[in-house]
Amino acid sequence: MFWYRFGAGLIILTIAGAFFYWEYKFFPERVVRSLKPRPTYQAKQIPYQDLVAPPPSKTEKSPPAKAIAFKRSYEEPEGFQLTPPLLDNLVTPSHLDTEPTPTIVPNQELFPIPDTIRHAVDFWKNIYATYSSDQVVLHDKRYLQVVYEVLDFSSLRQSGLDRSEIYLIKKRTLNEKMGAIRRALKKLHASRGNATQLDPLEAKIWKLWAFLEDSNKFKIANKELRSQTGIRNRFITAIQRSGAYMPYMEDTFRSYQMPLELTRLAFVESMFENKALSKTGAAGIWQFMPATAKLFMKLNEWVDERLDPLIATDSAARLLKSNYELLGTWPLAINAYNSGPGRLQKAVRRLGTDDIGEIITRYKGSGYGFASRNFYPSFAAALEVVSNYQHHFGNLPIYEPITYEVVKLPTKARLADIADILELDMASLQDLNPSFRRKLFENDVYLPAEATVRVPLGDGARVIAGVYNLDLIQQVSLSADNTESTQKNN
Repeated sequence: MFWYRFGAGLIILTIAGAFFYWEYKFFPERVVRSLKPRPTYQAKQIPYQDLVAPPPSKTEKSPPAKAIAFKRSYEEPEGFQLTPPLLDNLVTPSHLDTEPTPTIVPNQELFPIPDTIRHAVDFWKNIYATYSSDQVVLHDKRYLQVVYEVLDFSSLRQSGLDRSEIYLIKKRTLNEKMGAIRRALKKLHASRGNATQLDPLEAKIWKLWAFLEDSNKFKIANKELRSQTGIRNRFITAIQRSGAYMPYMEDTFRSYQMPLELTRLAFVESMFENKALSKTGAAGIWQFMPATAKLFMKLNEWVDERLDPLIATDSAARLLKSNYELLGTWPLAINAYNSGPGRLQKAVRRLGTDDIGEIITRYKGSGYGFASRNFYPSFAAALEVVSNYQHHFGNLPIYEPITYEVVKLPTKARLADIADILELDMASLQDLNPSFRRKLFENDVYLPAEATVRVPLGDGARVIAGVYNLDLIQQVSLSADNTESTQKNN
């Protein structure tokens, strides 16, 4: 057995030697390159312009002569204070220019609700304030006042069934009910106005459509049947969550001299779910599409400012203001936020009116479907519900406005180091900086000097001191390593 293993090893060594000889004879540069020592690993440093806009030119300031102590690992010297050059890096803490607006009485002149869309507004008010996620409304797409039935699945919550079983029961029940309605509509269309010998469902549908004189109304209604799940519970959560950002949002719109009612559009867009991502790629509480977002915000492999409610709000205000300047009315500007200003301009030219009610009910242009027609009515409904939320939901505990401090890094730093300085977990730091993509929190990634980071209120000075101190320590360590290497070489 020994000789077998010895022979096999000898064969392998012979083959390896022959391969190396072949490589050296015909490709010597590859052999030489492979024998060279590999360069030391370099951590990634994000280009400054990928995080923030270029800063204005300014006179370079000299850093303090000694390291500044931070955290529990180092004792601060008596009478410790940040030196003036570093204090300049501490940006003004978060603040509100005015007191938050408790409720807003909608301005009917700026945000009218024509009679032609009143039923649509009432429909969405019920979806927001009356029907929960356990209830599904079966209705007509065109005439939202036509509600065939409201299915209530709340009993399934206490049934002990798992989610997959509940989902299958809901789906089966929904298909059965919609099938019965379609059969009834088909029969009513075939009857050609004969209302005799109708079963209870057919009679109910007959009465629902009594307001419309159209011989084909039942045939058309068969194609326009739709289901809508209620979102009362989500709306309650959205009102509570909005307290963290709404005061800042109002300040932003106020700074642009825009109606504060517009801030309530975020309820329609996302219900203040900041990580909301649509099937089409829209993200954040203002649901910006990537192409539109890049006109106003940073959107690259490192940051996605759509996910920062405060930055996205500023961008939404500018977009809405641009729409208003093009279209001349706030209802059209709001509708254009969903459909695009070009489509609304086309609708105004084709119909010869800027009345939002006329456009919603009469315009038949491509791309102006159910969602577009109902965008302004949804906003008007959300505005009415939020303005009188105590009537619909009672007194709710509202989140306090977020507080933070923005620091401008005096030198490059990792977010992991900043979290360590703050004795804060990475998830909490990420909550303060929602625009930072996850890869920015990796250990080998450095933010460049002068990048801005949000930290808890009152901790800005500690972060600046800690980051600067770490950099000095690293420079001293690197200098010592270089000195030792030079001495060895000599």
